[in-house]
Order: sequence, then C-alpha cells, then structure tokens
Amino acid sequence: MPPRSRLPSTEVTGLTRCGQCSSAATVARSRNKPGFRCARRVEYRDDGCVGVWARGADVVAEVLKWLRGAAYEIDNAPSTPLDSNGQNDDRARAARERARVPAEHAKIEASLTRLAVDAAKSPEKYPQGVFEAARDEPVAERDQLSERISALVQVEEMPEAGDYLPLVVGVLDEWETLAVAERNLILRKLIGRIVLHQPRRPGPVTVKITPVWEVARHPEQRLHAAMA
Repeated sequence: MPPRSRLPSTEVTGLTRCGQCSSAATVARSRNKPGFRCARRVEYRDDGCVGVWARGADVVAEVLKWLRGAAYEIDNAPSTPLDSNGQNDDRARAARERARVPAEHAKIEASLTRLAVDAAKSPEKYPQGVFEAARDEPVAERDQLSERISALVQVEEMPEAGDYLPLVVGVLDEWETLAVAERNLILRKLIGRIVLHQPRRPGPVTVKITPVWEVARHPEQRLHAAMA
C-alpha cells in the first residue's frame, strides 16, 4: 500500500481546474468544510486570479450526476456507422488509408535513393542546381506523407465514448463500496478535466466536466485533417 500522504484526499483530486485562469484548483478547507480553491489565487492573491471556491461535496455530486448522464447518453446514442469488420467508420477509414500511405512513402524513398546513386555515379548529368531541384519536390512529398501517417495513427487510437461505457456503468454500480482512492483512480480514466467557474465571489459555481474522449479529439486529430 502506498504511503498515506500519496493517497488522494477526494474523488476528484488532480482533475479540478479554475475556470478563471486555468490553474489547478487544489484541495482546501473553509469553515472546516473541504473544497477546491484556485492554486494561483492562493499563491499570488489578488495579483494572481480572482479565484474560485467550490465545496467538495458539490463537485462530487456534479460528477455523479455527469456519470449517470454519460451512461444514459452513451447507451442510447445512435449507432456509429460500422465497416464489415465492425469497426467505427473513422477508425476503419484511417486503418485502410494507413495501409496504403506507407507504400507511397516507400516508393518516394526508393526514387530518392536512385536519384542520389545516379548523381554520385554520373555527376555530369546534374549541373549546379539540377540535383537539388530534382530532389526537393519528392522530399517535400515524403515529409507530408510522414505527417499523414502520424495523423492517421492518432485517429485509429482516438477513443470513442462507447469504449468507456462498461467503466462508467461499473463505477456507478460500485460507487458506495469503493474507497476514495479507488474512485479517484477510475475517474481519472474517464474525466479529462473538471473546470470550476465562479464569475463573482461570493457566488454560484458552475462545474464543467470534459471526458477523456472529448479531450483527445483536438481538431488536428480529426480524420478529415489526416486525410486532407
């Protein structure tokens, strides 16, 4: 068992952020009640951030509400188009494209090798600037294909909400029997960040929860960008 000091003190330790400055919202106490306070505000006071204060119980309650909603939405979402192998359409298309692109990459590498060998054997065929001109275009095309392959790999590995349904349902079913550290470990696999917004202090706090499958979907990882 790890040292007690390393165990998370709340279910959402490490996930909360201040909505005003994006700094971490760390565990603190106010009137002997645990909650989350902007770390930047704590360190720099008024020079850092207007801050946020959210009761820990309120944040955890919002997380449970989100888990129930996520389980319902995932379970009732329209079916994602599948290919003949049962794969999600984006992933399947990326896999097919990635099977083709490396062959193009290899052809360009081979042509560059032939060009270099020919220039070494017959330099008289390549007056000043001719070799560079013949080389630069395929080099640029090769580099574009390398970037494309990397983008396609990201799409293939991009998580989908449906992948997490068993974990969401499981943590809901077992919530009361799990220790705080166990709940925290599971939530870290489901939640990318929890942003606490408090435009005015004192005032109400809104809790925005972003799941890991949405955090992963940056615009540059979308399939249309990878296949452009």
